[in-house]
Amino acid sequence: MIKSISLFFCGVFFSTAAFALSPALPKHGKYGLINTNGDVVAEPIYDWIGPFASNGLAPVRMNGRAGYVNSRGEEAIPLKFDDVEGFSESGLAGVVVSGKKGYINASGSYVISPQDAWAGIHDEVFNQTRFASNGLAAAQEVGQRLPKWGYIDLHGDWVIKPQFLRASAFDANGFARVSRGEHIELIDQTGRKVFNTDFAGLGTFAANGLAPARLDNQWGYIDRTGRFVISPQFSLAWGFGADSPDGLTKVCGDEDCGYIDASGKFQWKYAKNELTIHGYANGFVQVQDTRNAHWGFVNLQGEVSVKAEFESAGLFSSQGLAAVRKEGLCGYINSHGEFVIPPAFAQAGEFSSQGLAVAQKAGKWGYIDIKGRTAIAFKFDGAEAFNIWGLAVVEVF
Repeated sequence: MIKSISLFFCGVFFSTAAFALSPALPKHGKYGLINTNGDVVAEPIYDWIGPFASNGLAPVRMNGRAGYVNSRGEEAIPLKFDDVEGFSESGLAGVVVSGKKGYINASGSYVISPQDAWAGIHDEVFNQTRFASNGLAAAQEVGQRLPKWGYIDLHGDWVIKPQFLRASAFDANGFARVSRGEHIELIDQTGRKVFNTDFAGLGTFAANGLAPARLDNQWGYIDRTGRFVISPQFSLAWGFGADSPDGLTKVCGDEDCGYIDASGKFQWKYAKNELTIHGYANGFVQVQDTRNAHWGFVNLQGEVSVKAEFESAGLFSSQGLAAVRKEGLCGYINSHGEFVIPPAFAQAGEFSSQGLAVAQKAGKWGYIDIKGRTAIAFKFDGAEAFNIWGLAVVEVF
């Protein structure tokens, strides 16, 4: 099954890092691109197709070589590399040739020639280490017994010398998280510590200027001066942001969890042994009853909107529909829990902005519209959701 982006398929969740180098190849299947009319944009000849970046280029791999295709399905940068990354917001992408890593621009020209003086990694805690919008990338020196991390500029020169055990990419605020040992520091693009306190855990700053931070075993929220504005009191804490309701974030204590606002005030709580929160989108929180494992939805006041009676459930799309599984088959409900598209599919994904959802029946994948009508025939062996470019990756055995 295709695994290059995150998708909810009515009970099955696939996820891989969009910024990691290309994943291990499947045993069979070739990948191509189609548009929303079902027309082939790129023939299914590739062993892997990654996500499209904002510049309209996607990394691809075929027969052990890697390069990039554009949104017209053309090979914009020849498949001449051993491995490739997706393009970052800096407009650069990491490529590997003969074991050495370099960086290219959207025309395929080297900005930093391949070298073995440093290398990047993917780290689940510290995110990917590609070039950020400030032109700096975390890099690890090689050839050392205990290699350390620092930051290089667009010329490949060290701007912040290797000195850290771990280092994150710089965020949109110009901060990066680094570690010299057990604790985490926040540094600016000169390498200077932003504040004196070191934390046992530290998240990224949200648009409201708050970040989750842990002292000892308790989480709270700090501002950009390092001062706690919500005191450490939670066993778990998430960041304010796109995955949470507007102005709210999820926290957990020993016995319950809930959503708080930027002042630390609870909007609503629920008992851990009764409910599990799985996600939020378009005004509804996806929940699972821990007593019977069934799924449903609540609103932002914690009131039940859709009773937990489904075997699994996706998030509500902008069209007001959510994929759910009932008696082994997937269909789509509205915000009242009523089936708009009856359960008829083995798997079903979220509706994209184009109003199409990927689904599976009789062992094949295709696409349906918001009325449940077949929009693109069920003829593929694997398929992804349509992206903002109006393209979808499909697999053919």
